[in-house]
Amino acid sequence: MKDFLKFTFATITGIIVSVVVLVFISILVVFSMVSSSESETQVRKNSIMMLDLNGALAERSQDNPFDALMGDNYKTYGLDDVLSSIKKAKENDDIKGIYIEATSLGAGFASREEIRLSLIHISEPTRLLSIS
Repeated sequence: MKDFLKFTFATITGIIVSVVVLVFISILVVFSMVSSSESETQVRKNSIMMLDLNGALAERSQDNPFDALMGDNYKTYGLDDVLSSIKKAKENDDIKGIYIEATSLGAGFASREEIRLSLIHISEPTRLLSIS
């Protein structure tokens, strides 16, 4: 009976220690993924900004750190982020055009109209290269 209690206590202690270690490692992995995704992109001269919009377009974007773990190619984009990206491209002199690839974009008419109007308000009409 003495050995039984000793082995049971050792097993319970091992399970608790391994759970604590796995939780700590998973927290480190999630924080490293979040911190690595927030780096600023360096833009070279005469660049073209590519907006790859394959997925759904929502009114506002929501950051989900577990999206990188799931590996799903169908993403949800925020209209506010798309419009902000277009505005930043307009203000950046190194970006000479915008290329939009939206082969399977799930968006309503109003959202697409907002994107279209934002692109029309670019001061140089030659900067709008293509919408596919």
